[in-house]
Amino acid sequence: CCCCCCCCCCCWWWFVMRSSVVGRSCVTSSSTTVTLGCSHPSSYRNPLPSLLARCPHQLRHQDKVLAPVRVWKKNSAEVKVPVPVDVCWDLWDDRPRIPEWMGWISSVTVQEDDDRLSLWSLETEQFGQTFKFSWFSKNLTPIRHRLIHWVSVDDGNRGGGLLRGFVSVKNKGEIQFRTLSEEECVIRLVISYELPTVLMPLADLLKPTVDGILLEYMNKFETVAKNEHSKLKLLAEEDS
Repeated sequence: CCCCCCCCCCCWWWFVMRSSVVGRSCVTSSSTTVTLGCSHPSSYRNPLPSLLARCPHQLRHQDKVLAPVRVWKKNSAEVKVPVPVDVCWDLWDDRPRIPEWMGWISSVTVQEDDDRLSLWSLETEQFGQTFKFSWFSKNLTPIRHRLIHWVSVDDGNRGGGLLRGFVSVKNKGEIQFRTLSEEECVIRLVISYELPTVLMPLADLLKPTVDGILLEYMNKFETVAKNEHSKLKLLAEEDS
């Protein structure tokens, strides 16, 4: 989800600065808006191959360039919430409400033809530019009051993957629920994304920043959950 947003923004900028090649339609450095997720024009040149050509982590076999080694990077944050676990569960299960506590996520749209699929849209200001990303995620089978998890998916007609149109970053996430009492639980957000090994030093450098952003999200979620719980209690009192 969403969550690898800061790291992906920085990785994108690092690609551009190292390659000095910018796609005219998909990425425009002179504009205040950088939109990823459009189709590739014939003139678009992805800077990734030229970057990897200079990368010591690149694999070669009989003078043929092979795909770079990729590894999964994980970021997480958790918060103790003085709210029943069912209230927290219902909030996370209602995906269109996620932007209420995840500031960079502008919208989450559940697909009518398959409610397991949802389109996530992100918008953020970084490096003097407005970045807009979108990707599809598929919810996996949940474990009620214990686990909600998802993975990014590629859809041939719709496109897919974070940083779509520039470089596809596979990502996955999960929300872990742990009940402490009838009125309290622990919620843990875990975001994982796959990167070439050449970017791992940058990802390690950004890990405290990304973890801090996720913690801000979870603290905001705590506030939203407490407000939601208060509203539900008032409604219950009125009905009684």
